[in-house]
Amino acid sequence: MTIEEAVSHATDTHACVIGEDVLGRVPEILKEQFPGAAKALIVADPRTWKAAGEAVDSLLKVAGIETVRHILEPGGAEFHPEYKYVKEIKEVANSQLSTPNSQLFVPLAVGSGVINDLVKCAAGELGVPYMVVATAASVDGYTSFGAAIVSPNGVKETYECPAPRAVVADVDVMLTAPKHMAAFGYADLLAKSPAG
Repeated sequence: MTIEEAVSHATDTHACVIGEDVLGRVPEILKEQFPGAAKALIVADPRTWKAAGEAVDSLLKVAGIETVRHILEPGGAEFHPEYKYVKEIKEVANSQLSTPNSQLFVPLAVGSGVINDLVKCAAGELGVPYMVVATAASVDGYTSFGAAIVSPNGVKETYECPAPRAVVADVDVMLTAPKHMAAFGYADLLAKSPAG
C-alpha cells in the first residue's frame, strides 16, 4: 500500500508528504488542510527549531500566516514527554484561542516523538487539529492516534488523541538528526510485531 492509499483510508490524517526538499511545501499544505488558517503556534525545542522550526516560521510568515513560537526547554535541557509540557502548550494555545479568529489557529509540532506526542495530546485535549513537521526518523508513531505521556502521577500512559491532520517529513532535514535516532526508529518499528 502506498502512502497516498493509506492516507485515503485514514480518519484523522489527510496529508502526508515525505521526500527531499519538501519543507517549502509547509505553507501550501497548511493552507490546504486548514482552510482560512491565519495563525500557527510552532512548538519546537532548541535543536528542532534550528533543524526546521526557524525555516518553517519564515516560510509561513512569507505566506501571510502569523506565527507564535513556543520553545520547550529553551536552555537546551533534555526533556521527556511529561504531562507538565502538555499543560504548558495548552496554556500558550489557550492564550491564542481566546483571540479573534481563534478557529483559524493551527498548532504545529516541529520535532520527532516527544514533541509530536506533546502537541498531539495538547491539541487533542483542546479539540483542535494539528500538523507536524518531522525532524528525525526516530519513531514510527507520527500518525498514531495516541500519545505516550508521563502522567502527573509519574506513570507513562498512552493518551488517546487524534493523529495529525498533516505531516511533512523532509528527508534533508531528517538526515541532520543524530544518526542514532534512525536506529531508535528502526527498533521502534521492529519491536511492534513481537510486542504485539
